[in-house]
Amino acid sequence: MSLAEIFYAKHPRRSRVDHRTRRAGPQRSKRLLLEPLEPRLLLSSQPLSFAAAAAADLTLRLFDDAGTPMLELVDNSASTPELQIQARQALADTSAVEVTGSDDADRLVIDDSVPVEVPVAFTGRLGADTPQACQAQ
Repeated sequence: MSLAEIFYAKHPRRSRVDHRTRRAGPQRSKRLLLEPLEPRLLLSSQPLSFAAAAAADLTLRLFDDAGTPMLELVDNSASTPELQIQARQALADTSAVEVTGSDDADRLVIDDSVPVEVPVAFTGRLGADTPQACQAQ
C-alpha cells in the first residue's frame, strides 16, 4: 500500500455515522467571554523621587496632559504657579513614588486621583511629618 493510499484511506476505527440522519438539536449560541487583566507596571519604569530641602507642604495628584496621565508633586506653599510643580512624570513610566522629607515638619497629601496600584513611600526625617489622603468632595 502506498503512502497516498494510506493517507486517503478511511480509518477503520472511525465511527460510521451518517451525517444525514443526525438529529438537528437546538443551536446553542456561543457567548464571547472576556476576562479582565490585572493592572500591570512597566518593569523598565523609574520611581518618581523627591527630597525636600526645607519644610514642605506637598500634594501628589494625577492629571491629564493632552491624553497622557501624569503624576505631579505640587508644593502648596509656593507663591507662583511656576514654583508649585516640584516633580512630574508620566504614569506609565512610574513604578513608585518616593518622597523624602526635610529635617522640619513636612506634609504630604495624596489626592484620590492617584491610582492605588502606584506605591507611595513617604520618609519623614526630623520634625512632625504628616502623610494624609485627600477625599473627593
